[in-house]
Amino acid sequence: MNPTHPARIHTMADGTKTQTAPLPPLPVRRPARTNHTAGLFHAMMLPGMVITSEGIILDVNTAALKLLNQPAVRVIGQPLSRIMNTDSEAIQACCAGKVASFELTLDNMRGIYTIQLNFNRIEGGDGGLTYLVYLQDISERKRTEQAREDLIMQLEAYASTIAHDLKAPLATLMGFASLLEISGGSLREDQKHYAHLISKVSSKMSTLVDDLLLFASLQNLSHIPLTALDMNTLIDDVRERLQSLVDYHHATLRVAPDLPSAQGYAPWVEVVLANYISNAIKYGGVYTGAQPQVAISGDVAGEQVYYWVHDNGAGLSVEQRDMLFKQSARFDPNRRGHGLGLLIVQRIVERLGGTVGVSSEPRTGTTFWFTLPLVPQADDTATATVTKIDTVMEIPALKA
Repeated sequence: MNPTHPARIHTMADGTKTQTAPLPPLPVRRPARTNHTAGLFHAMMLPGMVITSEGIILDVNTAALKLLNQPAVRVIGQPLSRIMNTDSEAIQACCAGKVASFELTLDNMRGIYTIQLNFNRIEGGDGGLTYLVYLQDISERKRTEQAREDLIMQLEAYASTIAHDLKAPLATLMGFASLLEISGGSLREDQKHYAHLISKVSSKMSTLVDDLLLFASLQNLSHIPLTALDMNTLIDDVRERLQSLVDYHHATLRVAPDLPSAQGYAPWVEVVLANYISNAIKYGGVYTGAQPQVAISGDVAGEQVYYWVHDNGAGLSVEQRDMLFKQSARFDPNRRGHGLGLLIVQRIVERLGGTVGVSSEPRTGTTFWFTLPLVPQADDTATATVTKIDTVMEIPALKA
């Protein structure tokens, strides 16, 4: 409290009494650190403001005034929404703790900026609330991100064009190679071998072209028809596609029955599963020399459904794990490697609202996983009939 001196009663020589007026309140001495803190705030290079919980500006530092290109008298006491020319709802959401920051575009005589407002709550000694708002100029970062997105779109368009241009001559090449193999009776053994190599290599090229077309289409498709997925049925379809690979490697696939349903786009999720399972077959048993053992399981966690594909291969080092999903990684020169597949997997899953990852240690096998959103209650129906692939015991969920 601010102390005051009480009024005093004086008795005069003639017996009369007079009362002096009370002295004015004593000035409150603010701690020296408050002035020091204010000095630091105004000397900061980072633009900042202090606002009330209602969004009224109480103080602003020199860096913020320079960014706003405004004098202090035109800023202090004004609503932050008016000064920043933005919706007050975003400011109230930050003050209420619903979000910590938001972005806006600031246009003044000094130029056009993209600003991120970061809110920090300050509790006053009198119980009142104020907020320290830092104004971060992220214009350069936004320009870099936009340039990167533009470059990606150009590269994807170029990849799509090249892939389409390759389809026709490649189909011709594959057709003539097949004819040579069919009419193999008139060919020498070395010619038969070369014809088989042409057919095999052109088939791999066709797969790569299809991958490029799919990779380019992931960015351009504006509307994705999402449905509830029957994962066991999808895995059944994938196994049918990969049956020759399973037979060649003598692999065993064990699938947990009644995998949880998720929301997604079945053709894309089938590509994800085919990539994970085929890699698990190719790399399974590499270290031990055993036949590949692939375990597929799933579980619900919050609003996401996790799916794991585990193999019994050599495992991956930390350096190898860091390379995955970032570039066309090939860790074994004698095998096809992960290639473009994992980049496509990541793009698909992210577009469907999920995430991807891998858990592995050398000599312990590898677990690739991905998540998809849980099916909304209003659409909690699968689009296909459940079909079990293997009648095996349920595999515990493999946590990544």
